[in-house]
Order: sequence, then structure tokens, then C-alpha cells
Amino acid sequence: MDTTKSREASDLFSEYCDNTTIHGVKYLVEQKRPIIERVFWILVFTASIYSCITLTINIWIKWKNNPVIVSFDDKSTPVWQIPFPAVTICSETKALQTKFNFTEVAIKYRTHQKLSNEERFVLDSLLQVCYADYFEKLKYPSMFGNASEYVKLLFELGPSFDSTFMHCFWRNNEKTCSESFKYFLTEEGICYTFNSPDQSNIYRNESLLNELVFDRNYKEEIQWSLENGYIESDFKSTLFPYRAMGAGAKAGLNLYLLDVKLNNDMLCRNGQQGFKVILHTPGEIPRASKQFFQVPLGQRVLMSIKPKIITTSDNLKHYDPLR
Repeated sequence: MDTTKSREASDLFSEYCDNTTIHGVKYLVEQKRPIIERVFWILVFTASIYSCITLTINIWIKWKNNPVIVSFDDKSTPVWQIPFPAVTICSETKALQTKFNFTEVAIKYRTHQKLSNEERFVLDSLLQVCYADYFEKLKYPSMFGNASEYVKLLFELGPSFDSTFMHCFWRNNEKTCSESFKYFLTEEGICYTFNSPDQSNIYRNESLLNELVFDRNYKEEIQWSLENGYIESDFKSTLFPYRAMGAGAKAGLNLYLLDVKLNNDMLCRNGQQGFKVILHTPGEIPRASKQFFQVPLGQRVLMSIKPKIITTSDNLKHYDPLR
């Protein structure tokens, strides 16, 4: 029985070798072939199989380590399909001279004069947003309070909103600045942001402050997402975040900002005057100390933006994030 099965298997293998299109295999079973030639073709066939397996394993390892191929297929995207960037404005004036003379108190500290408790508290607070190169480590216990007291003090000492924003134009139409810009607390202190969701949509509840900073009544309905874009069935220009409907300065945001030179404290910001402007994606936290445009006093600054969009194929959604 075993002999019959072996003969049948041998005949089947010989028939396969005689009829296959794989080059060199039929030479393995031809009766008239010299044994040396048969051994040669066996070695060639074995080497070919080994090479194919090795290349396949290498490709599989490469795919496992880098399953995504990045390709660039540039195409034009209408400007109304992407949101206008969020614009955050930070004044370089952190404390008005008429409310707190930072330079005078700093000189008193450096000359080892006695500071009042109020001066120590304000100095400690302002050092969070002023450049501290002029100061050594304070030789007295810190008077810095909790976050709410710190934020409240920055509001009281800094320039008011109405004294900073004179006129605001969006798409060449004048808008009320107080309705367009909202408070945003950054590492540079109190800033104001345009076209950004309420901070309750960005931070967790335990990270939010209840005092002064976050406008709980500001509840714009977000009709755009980073993954899906705007609502496809709605082409309204009032969708939030706002979007430009064309190119050019008049199709975007125009601001008239005011800063009184007498209010500037040269020591607090190492002589910097004017404003910092941060452009970022709506819903993204502005990095006021990292990426910004400097807008000096008495000058007009035009910022041109050329957006770039990188999309990911839907076929990658089933991949594990680690891959």
C-alpha cells in the first residue's frame, strides 16, 4: 500500500515537472539528463527559492516597521474649505506705569531696599510674565498667591481691552472687537484670540479658572472638525470657525491696535514694545513665547498666509496608532 502511494506521488511529481512553466524544473526528472546537470539545476532551484524567501521576508519586515507610505499629490484647495487661522494678540505691556512702576520696584529690590508686602506680591506675580534676567533668586519667601489671584492681578495692572483694540475689520466689514476677540491665558499672560473656540472646548474642566478669564457665555457652535472639515451640505459664510472667501488683505482680518508709549515699562520686557501676534489652528493652544510675529509701535504689518494641508487615507484607520 505504501509502495503504491509512493509510486503515485512520484508519478504525479514527474508529471508536474514535465508540464510546469517554471524554468529548469523539468530537467530534474528527465531520465536522460546527466546526474551532474540534475544536481546543478537542483542547486539553482534551491538558490532561487532561498532568494525569493529572503526578499519577501525583508519586504515584510519593512512593511511591519513602516506600513505607511507618504506621497505628495499636490492639488489646489479652495480657501473657503479651510478655516481662517486663529489670531492671538498679546500686548508687550504687562503692567501700566500709572498702576505699578515695575522699574522703580526692581531698582529698590536690587539696591536691597525694603519692599512692602504689596510690592513683593506684585513683583512676584509680574516675574511670571516679565523677563527675570535682571533678578537674582528672591531672598525672601515668595508672596505669589494662587492662580486666580495671579490672573486677577494681571487684569488689573495690564492695559484694558478697550484701550488696546480700536477698530476690527473682518472681510472688509467692521465688527465689534469685543465680540470678535476673547480672553486667552497664555505663558505670556493675558492675551486675546480671534476665531478660536471657547477654552472650555480646549481644556479639561479641572484646568479651567472660574475668575475673570473664561467667558462662559461665549458658546459658538463649532461646525468644523480637523478630520471632516466643514459641514458639506452648508455653504454659509457664518459657520464657525470663520473662513475667508477669497485672497488678499481685504478678505481677511484687519486690526487697529493702540499702545501708549508712556505706559511701557522698558525693564519688564527688555525694551520690547508693541504686540505679539500668534497664528494657529482653531482649537490649538497658542504658543506665545515660541512662534509669533512681532508688531512694533507706529508701523503697519501685513501678514501673508499660505496654508498647506496634509490628509491621511481612510485605509489607514484600522492600523494601530503605535504602527
